[in-house]
Amino acid sequence: MQGMDADAPLTPAGESSGVRSHRRSVASVVCLGVLLGGVGVLLAELNVVHGDLHVPLVESRWWTPLVIATAFAAAEQLVFHIEYRREALTHTLTEVPMALALVFLAVDQAMLARVASTLLVLGVIWRLSWFKLVFNAGMQLFTMWLGFFVLHALTGHPHSGGQLLLLGLVATLFLLAVVEAVIVLLAIASFEGDFVGRVRAELQSGAVRYPTAAIIGALTASVAVSWPLMALLFAVPIVAVWGLMRVQGRTSQRLRDLEELHQLSALVGRSLHRDEVAAVAIGEVQRLLRAERAALVLFDPDRADISVPAQIGRGFDGLPSDRDDPRWSRLVRETSELVPVAELQGSGGPLSDEPGMVIVAPVRDDQGVVGMLLVGDRIGAADSFDESDAVRAGAIADRLGLALRNATLHEQIEHEAWRDQLTGLPNRTLLDRRLDEALTSSSVESVAVLAVGLDRFREVNSTLGHTVGDTVLTELAARLGAMGGSTELVARVSGDEFAVMAHAASASDAMSLARRVQDTVHAPFLIEGLEISVNTSVGVAVGAPGETSASLLLRQADMAMQWAKANHTNVELFRDEIDSSAPERLSMLAELRTALDQNQLEAFFQPKLDLATGTIVGAEALVRWNHPSKGLIAPAEFVQLAENTGLITTLTDQVIRRTVSAIRLLTDLGFRLDISVNLSTIDLLDDTIVERVERILADAGVLPGQLTLEITETSLLADGARTLATVEALNRMGSKLSIDDFGTGFSSLSYLRTLPASELKVDRSFVSNLVLDERDEVIVRSTIDLGHNLGLRVVAEGVEDSGTLDRLRMLGCDAAQGYGISRPLPLDRLLVWLNSCTFPVARTAAADERSSGQDLSRPAGTVRPIRSVR
Repeated sequence: MQGMDADAPLTPAGESSGVRSHRRSVASVVCLGVLLGGVGVLLAELNVVHGDLHVPLVESRWWTPLVIATAFAAAEQLVFHIEYRREALTHTLTEVPMALALVFLAVDQAMLARVASTLLVLGVIWRLSWFKLVFNAGMQLFTMWLGFFVLHALTGHPHSGGQLLLLGLVATLFLLAVVEAVIVLLAIASFEGDFVGRVRAELQSGAVRYPTAAIIGALTASVAVSWPLMALLFAVPIVAVWGLMRVQGRTSQRLRDLEELHQLSALVGRSLHRDEVAAVAIGEVQRLLRAERAALVLFDPDRADISVPAQIGRGFDGLPSDRDDPRWSRLVRETSELVPVAELQGSGGPLSDEPGMVIVAPVRDDQGVVGMLLVGDRIGAADSFDESDAVRAGAIADRLGLALRNATLHEQIEHEAWRDQLTGLPNRTLLDRRLDEALTSSSVESVAVLAVGLDRFREVNSTLGHTVGDTVLTELAARLGAMGGSTELVARVSGDEFAVMAHAASASDAMSLARRVQDTVHAPFLIEGLEISVNTSVGVAVGAPGETSASLLLRQADMAMQWAKANHTNVELFRDEIDSSAPERLSMLAELRTALDQNQLEAFFQPKLDLATGTIVGAEALVRWNHPSKGLIAPAEFVQLAENTGLITTLTDQVIRRTVSAIRLLTDLGFRLDISVNLSTIDLLDDTIVERVERILADAGVLPGQLTLEITETSLLADGARTLATVEALNRMGSKLSIDDFGTGFSSLSYLRTLPASELKVDRSFVSNLVLDERDEVIVRSTIDLGHNLGLRVVAEGVEDSGTLDRLRMLGCDAAQGYGISRPLPLDRLLVWLNSCTFPVARTAAADERSSGQDLSRPAGTVRPIRSVR
């Protein structure tokens, strides 16, 4: 027969959900016991079966109830348990006294004998909890009535004997064993759940025990009816058979434990992180070893520290925190063992006076002992651990060591896959993943990505060495990571580029964060006694979940950062005109490639007027795209696209080639005009530019001095050493150099002093309002004076009326160009204009000789009134 055993300690009073759940389970078990007992007593009194249950089947002596009650008590002592964590299914050989009670006692006598023995053994000797006594007593009252009811129903006559009584007893006892098992498992399930699974497992393991015990009990009762003294001889075989049943029960227990051990291996095997493995394992350790407390102690392989990644229950306070502490050398054993709790700490600590034993099991991997598994305070059918529990703990520790090793390897692989090895920051892969998660979250309104690029970081590596450069990157990563605020993630995406992901409510918030990044980075780095300052360019892109993707947002931030670098604006918010890969720009890019292949680009020439002589002395070559369907396209719409896509080299070569051809033609026609061509930043960074210009000039038979090359201030700042070397090489070649758009970039007087330039061009933004704005006049006057003091010829751009022209002449400007003199013209129209304009045109010496005595040009120094040409 079965009962609910193993006193489970109550959780300390409180309002936690665990306490409330335990109280509900206790109440359920008590109610179930009271209900079963009440039903059993009531039905016994109603006598709802044919025959009188209050009259024994076989008449007995007055002392028979005492003997059977004693037999019940003795049977309760011959016990083994099938444990279910805190509770246990208790197996006893009560089938023998149960069979005797069904035959020799009335139902009320049997109930009294059964309950009295239960209260004596379970209450006084075993000291079970009160609610378990109530449950067991109620269940036994019910099953005792049920046994009388079934036996009378099967035999059909109250005084049946012989084979019919024997068969009835076997069937009744078997049924009662199954019913009691189901009722007990129902009570256990109220605490631990899984009722169906427990019933299935119990019926499988009891397939031999239940019928065997039923047959033994039935045979004993049948023999006692005919030969009472012979029943005593059954004691020896009964005990022997019961021993075999007990072995079979324990074997079932071990098989169940082994199955659960395999389940533990599967559970921890599915965990991929060390802390997750520890948490899962310690919970399973508590369940499998039926312990009230357990802890996993791990040794740090690189330091002497120890850690406790998971523990349950009271823990083990006072353990030595240093791996080198001699107490650990005493605790670390070859195999798992039972150790006194006081030995965990030694004298004078919180564990030093604590009684009881604790299991200490070494956790190993292929490198040796990596930790200890500590298990204490057993709960269940037994109140203390034995050697079999220690062996089981050792098996668990072995599996745990392998799982921890695999988890550590996985974390290392994961770290290498998702982290930058130098800075420890997340890499591009992890950034993409986190950004995808943020952009699919319903709780996020908008996400900002900041692309942070270091300016001219190559100079740090080349000047101070890569070790210093790595230190700068590491400290920069630490600064970015410590910013906090709305910053969610800081990642290193390439050599000198970082990315910041943040939750920003608006673009203005994202720009504020970008400026804060700038302030954080600009503080000097003190490395090896040197103060190193680095500048950054920050690109900002903002997107909302459902409206953009991680890859698009990162690309937009990177384009904005590149734009900030190229234009030296420090911080840029992404906008459509920055995107060189927008659909319309992609279409334009394809068309530009075709235009370059088919020579659809043309050179237009805007004449330059010498203000001192009033003579046309030169022109500036300006590229135009003669699109088949869109007509002429201005350079502002495609030159930047060419620079961003690498087509600028081909474009520059074509413009220079057309310009040099125009110089050749104009020279052959007798005009002495110097024509200038603009070079981009990329051209100046190209080591082949000098060789290419020389080849084009040589092919056309044009002297280098007839070609002027215009460069901007910002292009000189891109890579000072390389651009300056290129400019000097072009000057040695013989071409003139002109500084274009002066005043609009980051002007540097040191460049003006060292550059081999011959011309300075004042930007149209200052010239156009010269007459109306006194500040613009001051700037133009100062620029003219500066250029003259440096020995440079000064040219004003953007002259659109005669008033501006007269004012520039008064200020001493050397030359001018603009719509007030002429629009940019294609070569054929330029030739017509040169022969029909109101200005004299500079001629070659040969042309002057041919035209002597002919009024082909007006005298030098005469300037006709200028018309505004629109």
